[in-house]
Amino acid sequence: VLGIVAALGGATHVTAIDISEPARVATESNARRNGVSVIDASTRAISQIDDTYELVVANILAPELVAMAADLRRCCRRDGSLVISAIRAGRHAPPPMPSTIRSSPPSRTRRWSTGPSSGGGGTGAA
Repeated sequence: VLGIVAALGGATHVTAIDISEPARVATESNARRNGVSVIDASTRAISQIDDTYELVVANILAPELVAMAADLRRCCRRDGSLVISAIRAGRHAPPPMPSTIRSSPPSRTRRWSTGPSSGGGGTGAA
């Protein structure tokens, strides 16, 4: 999700990493469904990543975040930004949904701006 948001926000290339192969496949599927073609989804360990990035974002369990802190810093360019969010261990499973609540299909309409608009050219909707 974070990679797709980055791409929709204007990133020209996104490397999305997850340890789970099903998560990698879901990332690619969700990117296609959202019209995003700039994502390289991988299960490669961050310790094996040699590139540096302008923006590094991690939203993972706190113990893993601490364990990979040095690699996250190493992958972030010197003038880049590192954004981290830790999920407390034991708090990562979603609560069960009550049977009285029915989910509705997600809205596929969103608006974003890629910069100042001159005559309506900077805003899109999907």
